[in-house]
Amino acid sequence: MANTPFILVVGAGAIGSYYGAILHRAGCQVGLVAGEDHDAVMANGLCITSPCGDLSFRPVEVLRAFERPSRSPDYVLLCSKDLQHERPISHLKPWVATKSQLVLLHSGQSHQQANERLLATAFPENTLISALPHVALRRLGPHSITHQGQGRIVLGCYPEGVDDRCRLLAGYLRAGGVEVEIAEWILTARWRHDAWNASMAPLAALASGSSNDPANTRNCEQLLRQLAAETLAVAAAAGHTTQARSIDAHIAAMRSTAPYLTHVAEGQTAERPEDIAAILDQVANKAQRCGVAVPHLQTLRARLRLRASHAISHT
Repeated sequence: MANTPFILVVGAGAIGSYYGAILHRAGCQVGLVAGEDHDAVMANGLCITSPCGDLSFRPVEVLRAFERPSRSPDYVLLCSKDLQHERPISHLKPWVATKSQLVLLHSGQSHQQANERLLATAFPENTLISALPHVALRRLGPHSITHQGQGRIVLGCYPEGVDDRCRLLAGYLRAGGVEVEIAEWILTARWRHDAWNASMAPLAALASGSSNDPANTRNCEQLLRQLAAETLAVAAAAGHTTQARSIDAHIAAMRSTAPYLTHVAEGQTAERPEDIAAILDQVANKAQRCGVAVPHLQTLRARLRLRASHAISHT
């Protein structure tokens, strides 16, 4: 068992639970820092249904905040959206050993750059892997997740390059059943990810909340491509040229996935306007600094803010 990698997942949300289950299926020992979900996960483990089969498992350890694991983690998967506010850096120190590889894993890209800078400063001796997941998940309760499709993930060392431990983690994820892309330039890969994320999720929120509506409606698909093109133009102005053909692959994958409520749509349902705006703010702000016109994106951003403020005024 000494050669079996120990992976500590910090955060028991949908993303952390799913990729923890994938790594467990690959034969890794997986522990979990669960916070307020501690008792539910300790009693029941994690229940994860998936088109790939039953991914449910019991973590080898379930920790509370500031509780140290029984052994030093080989990888620490950090799944908090905003480390500056949700989980201060000082809270991470009990879980990060000298040998630990840090993996920043969350679908909320608006906070990713700030999180990377915080971690690189706080843990200069630990290599940081940035991960971009492409997965459809829904959290049903404290220990219950539904995986609705996809699962592909992009990995690369921050700010650039790939090392042996990054490749090793990619191997574990592949053994667990997901497609992995290793990116030498993770910042450029993120812009490719944002070209999709800043287009599909907000557009789906305005349509009906279903992820598939824009991809399956001809007029919406045209707008989807225009939004993606604007985001890629901002990326190019920022020095990160990437290919538009990745949007075709995203659309094909989305069409083959069962409809699900995007996290932006869930934000509207929960009347949390910050979740709606954040996905577009980073691209819009960068566009302004680079002098790139993004009229479709700005219009979508304004409509989402208006819809959010309208919902709040009627509470």
